Amino acid sequence: MKHKQIQHTNWYEQYIDLINQGLSQRKACKEMGVPRSTIQHWLAERDVCDVIVDNHKEVIDETAYLLSSPKNAERLMESVAQLTKQSLNIMKDKDADPHERLKAANHVLSNLGSLDFGQDGIVDFTNESIGVASLSAGHVPNRYTVEDVTVMFNGVKLNPHEDVVEHENQRILLISDMHIPYHHPNTLAFLSYLKAKYKPTRVICLGDELDGHSLSYHEKAPELPSGMDELTQALPVIAELHKMFPKLDLLDSNHGSLVYRKAKTHGIPKHYIKSYNDVLNVGDGWKWHFDLMITLPDGNKCYLHHGKAARCLQLAEKMGCCAVEGHYHNSFSIEYYGTPFALNWAMQVGCLVDFKSLAFSYANVNIKRPVIGTGLIIDSQPVLAPMLLDEDGKWIKPKDYFEIVGCAA
Repeated sequence: MKHKQIQHTNWYEQYIDLINQGLSQRKACKEMGVPRSTIQHWLAERDVCDVIVDNHKEVIDETAYLLSSPKNAERLMESVAQLTKQSLNIMKDKDADPHERLKAANHVLSNLGSLDFGQDGIVDFTNESIGVASLSAGHVPNRYTVEDVTVMFNGVKLNPHEDVVEHENQRILLISDMHIPYHHPNTLAFLSYLKAKYKPTRVICLGDELDGHSLSYHEKAPELPSGMDELTQALPVIAELHKMFPKLDLLDSNHGSLVYRKAKTHGIPKHYIKSYNDVLNVGDGWKWHFDLMITLPDGNKCYLHHGKAARCLQLAEKMGCCAVEGHYHNSFSIEYYGTPFALNWAMQVGCLVDFKSLAFSYANVNIKRPVIGTGLIIDSQPVLAPMLLDEDGKWIKPKDYFEIVGCAA
């Protein structure tokens, strides 16, 4: 109901004046005697496009113009508002995360630079002092380019043409258990497609990148390759994977870490053993971890481990945050649970194995079969990516495959 109360006649002018005096949004609302949520609601309705400007200078994109006619000025305001409404709200919130505010400000400038309204005028961003400035329409006699302008946000220079610095965990591609060289034949093509489609900012392998069948603590199939032959078959696949993902975080796992596990069993210190980077001929961009606790862009924590609980939801509840697991080949799901403080989720991502291989004959007694696929974390939310198979077990490529992969190439 409080959003529906009658707006003060000069509420916006009063609000801007308080903000320019250095008050935070919270304090400005308190000074005005209006709830903060109400002010935020009014600002959203107003669709005012605010940016930070330094030294009274005009911020001009060389392809963006503002016509002097009121009709086109209104058109510009509406277009900008639609493109940047969410970013503007973040940017104006002085209590928001500084990284998110900087990202939002750069997003505003990037969107403004994509507008083109002809040759009759330019975009004028002016303000009487450094602080919040409103987008204004009007004729400006001289044309400026971005090179003539200094734009500041929290003391950081912005360039509308520069790419926005994204959060490291904005789009995470997760690689489920591959068990190379007993991986699904279409694994690399599938991962290449996901990389091209989602453009991950980070890639995390959940473990079992190698199978190590010949090193297993369990019975071995005599028909399968010896330890050296198995590694020889795996190395070319690892090389392709390394070419695709030169930076990769990997989790310790029961299969992937078999060399160290065997050494420990027989009392051999790690110091006597080559690193996995050396064995697999991969660069320092590949880093192994026992587990990972990461911070997502929305501020939530996410715990990643190869496999601690058959049902990942139980792990998430115990950790008190979101969670991701591999290891359990037939588990492919997303579950949620809520607390008084957050909505958390748990994701299990199946696997990318060739189930017909003798390396997995131990699972033939199970009624459940592995789910072939993997997962992603996009904008702090879990996403499952199944690899759909035909009757022969081959990947059924999605309709946009050649368009996506072609664009990437």
